Amino acid sequence: PEQLMHVATTDRNAGDEYLRIPAADIVALREQQRSFEAIAAFDVESIHLGDADHRAERLSVGRVTANLFAVLRVAALLGRTLTSDDERPGAPHVAILGYDLWQNRYAGNHSVVGRTIRVNGVPTTVVGVMAKGFGFPLQEQLWTPLALDALRAAPAARDGLAYNVIGRLRTSATRETAGADIASIGRRLAIADPKAHEGRTLAVRPFYDAM
Repeated sequence: PEQLMHVATTDRNAGDEYLRIPAADIVALREQQRSFEAIAAFDVESIHLGDADHRAERLSVGRVTANLFAVLRVAALLGRTLTSDDERPGAPHVAILGYDLWQNRYAGNHSVVGRTIRVNGVPTTVVGVMAKGFGFPLQEQLWTPLALDALRAAPAARDGLAYNVIGRLRTSATRETAGADIASIGRRLAIADPKAHEGRTLAVRPFYDAM
């Protein structure tokens, strides 16, 4: 766990507070960084979960890039986690259940994998169930794909779409070398788009501290 880092935007106009990173900048980070095995993005939102056999309920869901589970080094108990295909524009809607949700709502039935549920009314296929005790980033028990590449060209990419970022350090990297690497990317982004990055830089800190 000491290899897990939080990557964020800091804004000197906001007292150097750690802020979420705009989607377009996350795409650039993923392409340019050299210090992490991988970096993943995530967000949390409130949704309505429904299906044919149970009453609808409101849940906090984690929207995550497909590689989040690999960054955390966690595997599915049943089925699978997310793949890059799940992030493609127009891909079928899929979701992963947490162990507690699987037990409490679906009575631990193994046939839940492949079942169709409704997330905010949208038919969504359950592709996996996570092991007991796993909840991310806090205690979320449902996860859906976050498609960053599809957002790269969106006009709103620098207009409010911003996410949390987590990365796992390479064995050859330290927090300090990663910080220098990420800060240099931040400077390049600022040169390319000064208005969007005025007063801002990119920083790294232990993920445990961030949470």
